[in-house]
Amino acid sequence: MAARTKTTAKKKSSRTTKGKAGVSRLDRLTRDLPPTLREFSKQVQGRLNRLEKEIDRVQASYRKQIAHLIRVASHRLGQLEAQGEGQWRRLAEPARKETVRLLSQLEKAISPQTKQAKKVVREVKKGVEQAKQDVKHTAEHLKQNVQKAAATAAAAIPRPSSVPSPSHPFPHGSDTGGGGGAS
Repeated sequence: MAARTKTTAKKKSSRTTKGKAGVSRLDRLTRDLPPTLREFSKQVQGRLNRLEKEIDRVQASYRKQIAHLIRVASHRLGQLEAQGEGQWRRLAEPARKETVRLLSQLEKAISPQTKQAKKVVREVKKGVEQAKQDVKHTAEHLKQNVQKAAATAAAAIPRPSSVPSPSHPFPHGSDTGGGGGAS
């Protein structure tokens, strides 16, 4: 048979005491307490060491869980920030383009090149008006010169004597070829 151990003895004694109904709480407490203060102190110290280790283990576990939750929350916040940036860009892009367009129009309106371009346009318009006046003046001179040349040419052409004068269209005694006279 196996040697009797401390645990086996406790089991046997607990089995035998279960049958007895009159064990008081005080008896159980005195039986559980160690006989000396030194043994009690060792038990308490051992339990406190186990409790401290359990607390450290639980704290480490919670620290790991908290660190994990912080990483997950940070990652999710980064995702939300990226989504927000994308949405912001999609919303802001048309406004940014409109702003750029308006600013470029404003720059063109106040730039010195535009002022110079307006000056060139004014000078060109002035030149066009002057050219119109020159053409009109030249046309009048040409008309006058053509009239003078026509008058000179008409005066230089000799008139034959057989040509009727405007006051007597037909010569005397000639027949107009109309079929007889007044007879």
